[in-house]
Amino acid sequence: LEQKGTRPRRLTPRECGRLMGFDTKEKPFRIGVSDTQAYKQFGNSVVVPVVKFIAEAVRPHIEAAVLRKQPALKAQKRMVTRPDRAERAAAHG
Repeated sequence: LEQKGTRPRRLTPRECGRLMGFDTKEKPFRIGVSDTQAYKQFGNSVVVPVVKFIAEAVRPHIEAAVLRKQPALKAQKRMVTRPDRAERAAAHG
């Protein structure tokens, strides 16, 4: 598109959201903040279709890994998720 003047027009917050994958015909996205805040939020976001693609690609590998580890998980008494609680868990057996 040829535009008169030296600068292209600024994208609207709605257009920015669409570029990032937030607003589709099937699932409209409501922007409940000011334009300035919307620009910041869309600028700091991750492209939704890319994240969805990566999640779908990784899912079978994660599920397969979980199935391979299933007997090992049952054999463990408990899992310690925080290092600062490891000593307490070991002390209580």
